[in-house]
Amino acid sequence: AVCCAVVAFASSSPAAPPTIRNVNIRGLQVGGKTTLTIDGTDLLPAPQIVLPFAKAQQKLLDKATATRIQFEISLPESVIPGTYQVRIGNENGISNAVVIAVDGLRQTAFAPKIDARPVSFHGTLTGSTVLKTTFTGRAGESVHFEVEAQRLAGKLRPVLHLYDSRRVQVGWSLPTISLFGDTRLTVKLPTDGEYTLELHDLQYAAAAPAHFRLKVGNWSFADHVFPPAVQRGKPVTLQFPLGDRTLPFTTSSTIGHVPVPWFDAKTASGPQLRLLVSDFPELLEDLLPVSEAARVLPTLPVAVSGRTREPGEEDV
Repeated sequence: AVCCAVVAFASSSPAAPPTIRNVNIRGLQVGGKTTLTIDGTDLLPAPQIVLPFAKAQQKLLDKATATRIQFEISLPESVIPGTYQVRIGNENGISNAVVIAVDGLRQTAFAPKIDARPVSFHGTLTGSTVLKTTFTGRAGESVHFEVEAQRLAGKLRPVLHLYDSRRVQVGWSLPTISLFGDTRLTVKLPTDGEYTLELHDLQYAAAAPAHFRLKVGNWSFADHVFPPAVQRGKPVTLQFPLGDRTLPFTTSSTIGHVPVPWFDAKTASGPQLRLLVSDFPELLEDLLPVSEAARVLPTLPVAVSGRTREPGEEDV
């Protein structure tokens, strides 16, 4: 007779790293506190927010579970406004990244009424939903309205409508290429009274993830800078389209795309611009001879930055 013995060994697979599925607020306030609720898997044990900022403070709030945790995050005023990546780390690894916006605006969940401006509302809009919020305005007051969705890795194609108390539309905006599929509306309010702001998807068919950030109020922004490229180590005056702002700038030793400093970091909001730094002599079209016949480039290689200002304009 043959006897056989089977021995079973319990094998333990390594614990999975954390995964972020959703964040209720995709923004942090510079110089203030923001409470983030993070949903995911394997978030415990001992989770920490991984931030690209020095001197940022974080506090894990009570009732943390493996699928939901809350942090209170405080950022110093030295943090530069822009978009950044946030992750969760614990003893089992580090999570996927979530794109968030960082600026001096108050960050809060979407609400049906705006009590104080400026404010940054956060929420999710799916399918054919139309979200509405109201505020009180004064005649002649200029107000910005902006939605960040595509720039925060969402799929919402945002459209804004602004109505007065009589339900007369006083402004609206569509997704634009310059905002990478997001939208911005600036309106000078015609009368005193209550206004209603509506947000929906371009085709009333928002696909997931359809998170958004809606900003209402006044802040500084810039969608491009001129010149778009500079020579390494050479001083240059950067020009911003908003209010003809300028900023003296000298590049470091870095070659490639570098962040452009805000001309007013305390009131700035929006993704930070980037500037190309090269070792080529970088010329400006405005500094070349006026006569096209005399426009001979001094040496090669060389790069020229210019602008076409009139329909049909041709540069030689």
